[in-house]
Amino acid sequence: MQILKKCSSMKFRHRVLLSLLMLTGAAMAQAKERNIEIRTAIDSKYLFCEVKTNGVPGYDNRASALRGEGAGTTSTNSYIAMSNGANELTVEVGSLDWFAENAAELENKEKFNPAAYCKAVMTLVDYDNRQTVNLATLDIRINQQGLPEAYLNNEPDKTAIFKKITSHPTERVTKNKATSGNITPRAYPDNMTLYQFTQPFTVSDLPDWQWVHSEPYTGSPEQIALLKEAYSELWLALKNKDIKKVRKLHTPAAESWAITTRSTAEEILDSQRYNTIYDEKNAEMKTIDWGNFYIIPMNNGKMVRMVYKENLRFSPVGISYIDSDGDKSSYFFSPIFSLVNGKYIPVI
Repeated sequence: MQILKKCSSMKFRHRVLLSLLMLTGAAMAQAKERNIEIRTAIDSKYLFCEVKTNGVPGYDNRASALRGEGAGTTSTNSYIAMSNGANELTVEVGSLDWFAENAAELENKEKFNPAAYCKAVMTLVDYDNRQTVNLATLDIRINQQGLPEAYLNNEPDKTAIFKKITSHPTERVTKNKATSGNITPRAYPDNMTLYQFTQPFTVSDLPDWQWVHSEPYTGSPEQIALLKEAYSELWLALKNKDIKKVRKLHTPAAESWAITTRSTAEEILDSQRYNTIYDEKNAEMKTIDWGNFYIIPMNNGKMVRMVYKENLRFSPVGISYIDSDGDKSSYFFSPIFSLVNGKYIPVI
């Protein structure tokens, strides 16, 4: 799918081609897959909220938080980030004060609207047996002390694991910037306090995704070199307008996406419309400056991605162009990789 991201601080527009969840997972070795879907329904208001499956981001309402609303209602595909056995649903929330235009003047940025909430409900739908099973629920509300707390049946949820954490840092980029305009620092507040709630659960009879057997990320020079090689391979295929190669690189992910959405790999790949980016005016690949990106491991190190230091949604693989309004715009291809048989492959 293609998702259009618009930065509120500028007129420059950025499309993040989120590799296939926000893209997908990899091919598996299972004779017959169950006819199921696993999705997480999310509803939030008056606070910042991000929802993850096994540490893999599925949704956040950051854009709404910047507008001072902190609202959002959606559903995200959790299936592809899950494996047989132990799994986790995580909700992280923060006060909207962190996103305020006068945030620097506020001594206490941890005040919450008493009516604020974020609820995430993960459900497995079994179409063959006509059954719907709740796998995990996190209902985060503001308690009498004015702080976020997990609730179950209107009582504090003692099964939810709570941690108070700090958001991932960002840095100002001064050279070889990925975008032509300035990115508002308010989108990723420095040292933002997040209240993290995690609900463990177990599940069985899922496909044996390739990433399940991947080599965990350790940060070794060898792994970093292999990860850069994977991004460079995709970058070069796009530069050469080798759509056949681009589709081949994403095929393992598309096959898994097809299973999780009851579709086909060809339909998934066709929906990406890779060739249309070359129809844009003055389309050209952005130069990669590796020093401008963080490496973020997820899912116990089984998955990894690189993100732009100013905006954690952008990846090293980007294309700039002039849109129909004459504005400078960008596409970003943002896959998540796993190290399988000595090579990083896109799995989400």
